[in-house]
Amino acid sequence: MARRNDYPGCIRKRAAAWQVILRLDGERHQYTVQGARKDAEQFARSKMRDLESRSVRVTAGLAVDVTFSRLMAEFENSYIPDLAPRTRATYLDSMKPLRVYFVHKMGDPTLDKIRAGHVRKFLTWRRWHGPDGSKLHKPMHGRTIGREYAVLRRLFSVATELEYREGNPTTPVKPPKYDDRQPVILDDDQFAKLLAECRDPMLHLWALLLAETGVRSQSEALWLRWDDIDGNYLHVVSGRDGHRTKGGRSRWVPLTPRLRAALSEHAAQFQMQMYGGKRSPWVFHQPFSQRGVAGGTRIKSLRRGLDGARDRAELPSDFRPHDLRHRRCTDWLSAGQPAHIVQKAMGHASIKTTLEYYKFTRQDLDQLVPQDERAELAALV
Repeated sequence: MARRNDYPGCIRKRAAAWQVILRLDGERHQYTVQGARKDAEQFARSKMRDLESRSVRVTAGLAVDVTFSRLMAEFENSYIPDLAPRTRATYLDSMKPLRVYFVHKMGDPTLDKIRAGHVRKFLTWRRWHGPDGSKLHKPMHGRTIGREYAVLRRLFSVATELEYREGNPTTPVKPPKYDDRQPVILDDDQFAKLLAECRDPMLHLWALLLAETGVRSQSEALWLRWDDIDGNYLHVVSGRDGHRTKGGRSRWVPLTPRLRAALSEHAAQFQMQMYGGKRSPWVFHQPFSQRGVAGGTRIKSLRRGLDGARDRAELPSDFRPHDLRHRRCTDWLSAGQPAHIVQKAMGHASIKTTLEYYKFTRQDLDQLVPQDERAELAALV
């Protein structure tokens, strides 16, 4: 009895290969398959499913044969502009090796052709290749690869949202494991040394502001205007003049007496200065014209100045401006401030992020030692 095919078409022996002919919607599709007949039959069934899926998509008016480069272009044009500046820059940097591998190395396949195995091969390739595809002498840090994996996962998430393909091929693939960077939490003496070495008034106020409020160093602090200072509070504004903070939410942050006094002194020196007949709206601005930058222009970065102050103060070389934000959050939690209030001031989207900072505190560990033993230890010190 002849075997009944579970696909519309036939398989014919042609020399050392098999000719697979499939028919769908009045169209004839022909392929050549190497191997045994069972291999040809398996190919026919798999290809038929692909053809039927494509036919359904065409009938529904959905896009077919969308390439990886097209997905990247749509992502850059429609999704990245809504991100905060630094997040946007991070995404664009992470997409460079993705473009090199999937577009240039793999030949820009259509999204339906990309499988979990291709994602795994990318992670393996990236371990020993730079963002431009050049060979590395030492392996790439897992944190960088993990960040690029997250961007790739987001890309395919957008592809499924747009119904360019079914399923996310990154889901079965585990990202590389790596140790999280440990922030450098300065103690009071170290912070005092840092401030002493911040000799420029703009730099000095910036460092103090980051440590006393916990605002983000670039996307928030350097976008502050004079009218954002309101009595005992600082207003961190998102969405003004097209600028968006990381979380996309505006919030109020309390000012310490020390910071209020510093802001008042700073305003007395800079707020009323005229630049081309106008006052600068920015708290952190160029105090005079230099190197083609007009006085009164918003300062875009003070990172180099803080790095210099760090080195002069002989602080750990891996200290970063963002560590002052970590310091503020940790200090609040160590002082027993409610986590939900700290979350509100820090602008965390989830309280889980705030609670993560408890791992940098130690005071709660004292509860594991009996009170009389703590007193004995304190006397020894």
